[in-house]
Amino acid sequence: MALTLGETRYLSSERIEQLKNLGIYHLYAVSGSHVALVNVFLFRFLLRINVKYNHAELIIFIALPLYAILTGLSPSVLRAVGVVMVYMVIKRITNIDSLQILSITFILYTLYNPYVIFDIGFQLSYIISTFILLCIPIIKTFTTFYKIFTINIISQLSSFIILILHFNTFQWLGFISNFIFILLFELIIFPLVMTFLIIFIIFKKVPFLLSDVIETLLSKTIDLIEKINNIPINDLVVRNLDGFLYFLIFIVVVSISILVLKKHIVKSITIFSILILAISIRPNYDRVILKFLDIGQGDAMIAYHQDVDKVVMIDTGGKDKRKKKKWQIRNKEFTYTDSVLVPELHENGYNRIDYLIISHPHADHMGELSNLIKKVEIKNLVINQKTWDSPYLKLLISEVANTNTNIIDSRNINKLKIGESIYQLYNNDSENHEDKNDTSIVTEIKAYNKKILATGDATERVEHIIISDLKQNYDLLKVGHHGSSTSTSGEFLYKVNPKLCVISSGRNNRYGLPSQKIVKKLEGNKCKVFNTQDYGVINFVIEENSIRVNNGLNEYNKKAYKNH
Repeated sequence: MALTLGETRYLSSERIEQLKNLGIYHLYAVSGSHVALVNVFLFRFLLRINVKYNHAELIIFIALPLYAILTGLSPSVLRAVGVVMVYMVIKRITNIDSLQILSITFILYTLYNPYVIFDIGFQLSYIISTFILLCIPIIKTFTTFYKIFTINIISQLSSFIILILHFNTFQWLGFISNFIFILLFELIIFPLVMTFLIIFIIFKKVPFLLSDVIETLLSKTIDLIEKINNIPINDLVVRNLDGFLYFLIFIVVVSISILVLKKHIVKSITIFSILILAISIRPNYDRVILKFLDIGQGDAMIAYHQDVDKVVMIDTGGKDKRKKKKWQIRNKEFTYTDSVLVPELHENGYNRIDYLIISHPHADHMGELSNLIKKVEIKNLVINQKTWDSPYLKLLISEVANTNTNIIDSRNINKLKIGESIYQLYNNDSENHEDKNDTSIVTEIKAYNKKILATGDATERVEHIIISDLKQNYDLLKVGHHGSSTSTSGEFLYKVNPKLCVISSGRNNRYGLPSQKIVKKLEGNKCKVFNTQDYGVINFVIEENSIRVNNGLNEYNKKAYKNH
């Protein structure tokens, strides 16, 4: 029942993640795929039991809205049901082809809700359907095997442009697994499950043999999903491209589709390989892109060293692990890893972090580490291991170690050289303190004659300890402790004397940060202050003898964003 209605509540979060990794979640979750499978199975079943063609169409026309209600009126199901019903009505009225009917449904949907064109599911549904309908006249002439092969290839190719445009990724495992599982579901699993359901509805019981066969089949399917999911193939990650390049990719995809239809498989593979290589190349530039991410009441800074194609990150952000009442716990917890960190990396063409420096073990600075290690490759993790002393932190370190990440104890390293840039660490050999803010690693970055200082949550005590080692007149300061009055002493500010200051703090946070006293102190020191509350992502481009600010929001919509 759950499979036919696309009910996923019985699936664990781990299983759902596996299905998404393989690109076959649409076979389990309620979607247009279920409508298509139900429609085909029911129509064939009715014809098999000698129901007249017209009567079969009428039964399906009545049954589909009921199916949509049973599945919870999901937008994707409503869209698919609507298309099928409109198709049936128009076919009765006039004799036009399927592509024209698809165009009519597209127009009707966009007239009803113009914003639907921005829905990714809507875009995927119509572009895949259009490609297949255009190819059907030729596909009909193929053998059964090549027919199934071609439809699958065309579906994958047509979705390619949408996937890299919106998600910056293309799942190789999904490309492979869809060949296996779509056939398995269409030809075996779904017909058996539907047969089971029909027998149960009519006779109130099902033969044990059929029940055992379905149970064994589903169990073996889960085993196969786990085995394929463990194949070490990374997704293709494509950086954001210019609009014209997406148009060129679309033209290339159409050309490859034509070659597939002509059975020129070797040429198709060759051109597709060249396309993948071309869009995967990241050109080198003599500059560093430094971003302070909009990650709520936390810290996360990422540096793209485009001269050597390296990524360095300082802190991950995260949320406090406060105890919640049962009614406060969401069915699906929101994570900054999924909503901010991974999209940020993917939009720049990366699925890895070369060095991740955690300033200190507080949740708002390292809370996303456990999620991040599951989504991207972290080559090196720099922490002061002496301060990671709780059972939870020790367990987290062991989890990181199991991912083959190289854990570097900051007490054993003072600096990192990344291309033309040098990362100098201060307070990196701190003793353990009850207040973990006192253990904050302070990082100085020297890039193209510019000096940046990232202080974590360093207190005035830490500032006093390291002040004699610091340079003077920094170009950029990441203000300590989200602009709290526990940091940024007058003595420290006088020595550092920054031109630009960044405060990372959440909107309407319960701590009332940043402190207006600190903001006024910074402005009184002639420092231009950027706050993630106001600007969102704050982006700096560091080149030879210059540092440019390119924040995510312009002055026009900054006020609206602040009130969001």
